[in-house]
Order: sequence, then structure tokens, then C-alpha cells
Amino acid sequence: MVKLESYTDYPKQASENAKTALRYAEENGWGSCGTAVGKQRANQLAKGEPISRDTIARMAAFERHRQNSKKKLGDGCGRLMWLAWGGDAGVKWAQRKLKQIDREKNLKMTAYERVLTKLYSYPKKRKLQEIPKMNFLFIEFPKGVFHYPLFRTEDEANYYDEVVNGVEVGASHIHTYENDATGTEYFMPEQDHDKDKYTHTTAPSEEKFDNSIIEYKEINTI
Repeated sequence: MVKLESYTDYPKQASENAKTALRYAEENGWGSCGTAVGKQRANQLAKGEPISRDTIARMAAFERHRQNSKKKLGDGCGRLMWLAWGGDAGVKWAQRKLKQIDREKNLKMTAYERVLTKLYSYPKKRKLQEIPKMNFLFIEFPKGVFHYPLFRTEDEANYYDEVVNGVEVGASHIHTYENDATGTEYFMPEQDHDKDKYTHTTAPSEEKFDNSIIEYKEINTI
């Protein structure tokens, strides 16, 4: 069995940020914020547990949610999840650490291994017959708040994640809405995300996906 490298040298402030998120959640609940992965990350960092290179990469990628770093706790999910993943200190450390790990790994590789790594590290493109038919949906809930993109199938949401975020294997999570009389479960891209990323103040208009204008369909509400 191959033993994966793990690391515990993230800054103390990253642990303190995670503890702040956990204390807030203990007093107020998580609500609709975060996933099991995000909550696990907060507990890992708060306890000073070892984390893997893959986990560090996900922390570094949380940079895309930096716009929420200055929000107040309780103002949506952005600030809570930013802290859960280590906050400013954790994300900055993860970005530096990821470069260090990969640089050291690259120095240990032979020239042949480096060629193979480069060859197989690009995100895999789906074959034409594997691309799902994309049906983009949006819903207004509550009044004046629009959630999109939403999909009826997991495969559509996962493919959106692959195309827009450049990941090799897309991920998604489920949402239901109180004003949807059918009680349908809809899929939203990304396994872990800031709720505000897919919450908007206007309905979708002139958005593009894969170089084509998206035709959105509104979900009927009661």
C-alpha cells in the first residue's frame, strides 16, 4: 500500500478561522450552508489534523470565493464557508504549499516521468456521444432572488462544472425549493460552493455556455 504524504504545517490562524466557523455553526446551525466535505474540512483544520495534497489543492481553489471573505457571519453562507476552509490564512498557505509540493515532486521526477505527468494532467474532454443534452433551468425564490443554473440530471450539472471550472470530473449537489409544488430535486454544479455564486438579483439573460447563448427555462412556482 502506497502511503500518501500529509501535511500539518498550515498556519495557526487557519485553524482559528475554522474554529470560528464551527463555533458559529454550533450556536446558529449550518442552515443550508456547506456540504459534508466543507464541514469535515473545518473540523480537520480546527483540530490540526494532517491533510493531503488533494485537500490542499481544494483549499487553494477556494480562492474563487474570495469576494465573500469580507462579509459578516450570518450574511448568507459566503463568510461562514470561507472561514471553514481556513479563511485568508488557509487559502494563501494552500496556494504556496501546493506550488512547493509540486515543485519538489517535479525535481524528483525523471525527464520521462515529467513528460507523462504533463501529458495526462490536462482535464479530460468528454467524447461527443458522452456529452449530455443541456437543459438550463432557473427559479425565483424568494421574490427577487434567482437561483441558476439548475438541472434535472446530475450528469448535466457535472458537465457544466467540467466546462466552466475546468475540472477533470465534475461534481454537483441537490437543491429543493419550497415554492416548487412538484417537490423536484434539482442539481446545481460543484460539490462545494458558496451559495451566493449561484444566487442572483436578476433572471438570467444573454449568458453563454460552451460559446453558445443559453436558453433558460423558468421553473413553475406556487
